[in-house]
Formats: sequence, structure tokens, C-alpha cells
Amino acid sequence: MKLGKYVALAVAAAALLVTTAMAADNQGSITFASPTQIGSQQLKAGDYKVQWDGSGSSVQVKFLQRGKVVATSTASLVEQKTAVPTDQAVVKTEDNGARALQEIDFAKHKVSLMFGENQTAGGQ
Repeated sequence: MKLGKYVALAVAAAALLVTTAMAADNQGSITFASPTQIGSQQLKAGDYKVQWDGSGSSVQVKFLQRGKVVATSTASLVEQKTAVPTDQAVVKTEDNGARALQEIDFAKHKVSLMFGENQTAGGQ
């Protein structure tokens, strides 16, 4: 009976470790040199941790600074054939000078998050 409890506990611990490892894999970091719009939210210049949940055309994205969520958005997650050398953001400068986030490319994962107009166009 005791052995069964230990086995169940070990299986539960292993499942927790796998889930944590998978969640940690869906993240990257990005630095914005200037304030940048993401939807209706504006991100100040600075370093951000980016986390996403899901796959395909409806991914929930969180932007964190110092461990706190400062903005959220939806995006399309697109796999890339080749990796970029570093995590990088593609930003569109509007006529009024505002910077709007279009996509984030993650070197480690060979994926891109597509925002706004790029989200529906699939980045093409």
C-alpha cells in the first residue's frame, strides 16, 4: 500500500516537472528601444519577458516586467524554417510616429508571434 502511494507521488511529481518545463519553453525576451503599441496598450521602452499559451492562430501572449504582467494580447504562432540569430521585434512606424508591434521572432524556438494586421495575414 505504501509503495502505491510513493509511485503515485512520483508520477504526479514527474507530470508537474514536464508541465513546468513545457511552460518555460513558451517564452522569450525582447527589448523595445522606444514606446511601442500592442493593440490598445502601450509598452514603455525597456526589457520584457514574453510568454505565450496555445498554438496556431489564437495564442494568448503576456508581456512581463519584473515578474508582473504589464500587457496582454492575442497573436498567431507561426513556425519558421530557419532561426533568427537573436530574439527580435518587427515594429511598424505609423504616419503619426507611433510604433506598432507587428511580430516577434524567437531564435531559440524558430517561431514567430504575429500581431495586428500580420496576425490575420499569417505574416505574409
